[in-house]
Amino acid sequence: MPHLWITQNDRWFPLALSAPALALSPEGTRPLERFDPAPAWLREVCGDWVLLASRGSVAVNGSPLRGLRVLRDRDELRFDGGARVYFSTEQLAAVRPHESDATLCCPRCKLASITRGVPTVTCPTCKAVCHQAEDLACWTYGPTCPLCDQPTALDAGYHWSPEDLD
Repeated sequence: MPHLWITQNDRWFPLALSAPALALSPEGTRPLERFDPAPAWLREVCGDWVLLASRGSVAVNGSPLRGLRVLRDRDELRFDGGARVYFSTEQLAAVRPHESDATLCCPRCKLASITRGVPTVTCPTCKAVCHQAEDLACWTYGPTCPLCDQPTALDAGYHWSPEDLD
């Protein structure tokens, strides 16, 4: 689920975004809005979330915004008055049943046995799909994803935060 990283007491915290909108500006406008529901072609072309701003009230990645901006993962938003937040699309690793009719091969055990309904984890970083059942706990078998450096602990939290920038 997309979220904003906000600061409180000099610490960064994720704030989950939910549809259809979240008011962010002190002027009472609604600069952050989700296309709900977004058609598949629109999500592929420009993502789900846009930022609307007027009169230079916000900057995205250091550039003043007037009008519309499609938000991307790790965009920095700075508002008049100095407030700074980061938009993120990173998702947490979670066990879910495989939903596709396509059979996948697990990158850890190399078995082509990931079928509809099989418990799996999709890596938040590289999108690899691994088994995660009692008899085949491939995702948590090693300390990181078999294809990237994403930690595999199911309670590992987010891989990236704005603290990485400080």
